[in-house]
Amino acid sequence: MLVLGLAAGTVAGQQRFVVVGTVQWTSSDHIQLMTDTGVSIDVDVSNVDESSLFGVHGGLRLRIVGVASPDGKHLIPDSVEPGEPGGG
Repeated sequence: MLVLGLAAGTVAGQQRFVVVGTVQWTSSDHIQLMTDTGVSIDVDVSNVDESSLFGVHGGLRLRIVGVASPDGKHLIPDSVEPGEPGGG
């Protein structure tokens, strides 16, 4: 399940997750991210503004804030930002 190993908070009744990790691979509508806690997360970026994904590639560190999809298999991001080198 997606929620393992993620830092979570509650905002307006929905559980928000903050995930920091390294991009394993990308496609036109998904990013696979290995979190700093060792959990591989599928991030559904199909509804994310393309400009915020410009330059995203394997090996890049990202910080993603979002909610779990209704089936719990994907993270649906509110924001995708560069992550700090070496963690955080």
